[in-house]
Amino acid sequence: MKVSIKAWLVILQVIGAVCLVPWLVVIGLSFMAFDSGFSWFAVMLVAVIGSYPVVWLGGVISSWLLYKRQPKLALTLSGMPLLWPAVISCFVLS
Repeated sequence: MKVSIKAWLVILQVIGAVCLVPWLVVIGLSFMAFDSGFSWFAVMLVAVIGSYPVVWLGGVISSWLLYKRQPKLALTLSGMPLLWPAVISCFVLS
């Protein structure tokens, strides 16, 4: 059974939306990086974690705008924001 690109777009975006739920907890806890005082590492950590919804929403909008003209690029743009939680998780868990 072949899954259409539209179905993949919806699946990837639902997974991205589900990742927004734990993001709320992670963004709240990320401000604890400032407990030991100001540092540029803490600023960058909060900025990177805090920008996930913007990147996800940008991927969603751009993928649907490109869906008809360039479906493979649309699929790539829809999946890119999913790398965000994976990389952050590896960084935090290490």
